[in-house]
Amino acid sequence: MMPYQSYQQWAAERTLTLSERRAAERRRGEAAASISGSLRRLRRLRLHVHRPITPPYLASHVPARVRSAAGTCNTEV
Repeated sequence: MMPYQSYQQWAAERTLTLSERRAAERRRGEAAASISGSLRRLRRLRLHVHRPITPPYLASHVPARVRSAAGTCNTEV
């Protein structure tokens, strides 16, 4: 066993103090918020890019079911 592995084993087995647990929980929360914000921005960008644009003069003449399904691709044969 390498010297560093014995330290890893000791660190894994020891219990954390209350302040260490709070700090770890805060870091996990910050990481989750960062990932969530990034995914939200990507989702918003994707929706903006892939949303079909219907000209205003055609919007009243196109049935609602066609307008809602305009962004989907039907591959059934």
